[in-house]
Amino acid sequence: MDEQIALSQVSWVIDKFNNLEMRVSMTLTKCLVPVNSEYGFLQELVFHNTILSFGAKVQLIERILDYWSWKDLRKQTGKFKELMKIRNAFAHTSTAKRQLLIYYPPDDEFGTPFGSEFIVEKKSASSWKNVERSEAFNAFKELYEKCFDLLNEIHKKIEENLAQQRN
Repeated sequence: MDEQIALSQVSWVIDKFNNLEMRVSMTLTKCLVPVNSEYGFLQELVFHNTILSFGAKVQLIERILDYWSWKDLRKQTGKFKELMKIRNAFAHTSTAKRQLLIYYPPDDEFGTPFGSEFIVEKKSASSWKNVERSEAFNAFKELYEKCFDLLNEIHKKIEENLAQQRN
């Protein structure tokens, strides 16, 4: 096959698919406006966790923040991903099988067993590391509060912006 024809086909396929995706977006947009009249539709159908993952929802929030150039808020969205990593560590680490033994003195594995702490496996970059469960739990609680506060701030800013646009 001629290289020019092959490139032309690739371009055509990508362009047509992009057009179709744009049409899908336009069709979905019809369902989302006006938002206030059918809150249940959005919450229970479009944004239900079986349809749209948490990560995808965070990407939507990031896109909204980029769209309105709210850079101060956009810089903070990494907290959501970090919270998701900790959640995944809890969700995917067996609660009974993983245990970290603590020895005294700490650097002597043949020392006296001082106690134990259950751990979670947390993905860090491209590797896994063991984190004490209580440490991960405390980190989750602290980060959850920060994420919740950030969402409240984003929510308030969106409402203010939409109110200004209506006026």
